[in-house]
Amino acid sequence: MPPYIEIDVDICPNTDFPALKVFQSTDEPWEVTQVVAPLPDGTLGSCAVTGWDDEGPVVAYAVNVFDSGEGTVLLIYGGEHGIRLKASDSIEPWSVNSSNQWGEPCLLLPAGTATNNFENL
Repeated sequence: MPPYIEIDVDICPNTDFPALKVFQSTDEPWEVTQVVAPLPDGTLGSCAVTGWDDEGPVVAYAVNVFDSGEGTVLLIYGGEHGIRLKASDSIEPWSVNSSNQWGEPCLLLPAGTATNNFENL
């Protein structure tokens, strides 16, 4: 039986959205630094992504999981405080104080929308 991934993120400086979810993974998680995800304006765009915890950036992971409504999707998750995103061409340092970045507890995306391109860390 594949392992389960638990997402437990409370409201914090990184995100105003709490999440408590459990997903059944279909493979092993891998490190991820780039995703195609919804931007704050609602359009899709290429984003740099990192995990987030009390000390700041940590590794973000991607893993294929089973979602009862969608079938297999890509789960993007990170640290104790979720994940943080910014435009992939941004050179701004990671910060919860930046108005050009945003936090999420996790993301569920279509397969094939994440890479481990370390150029934008």
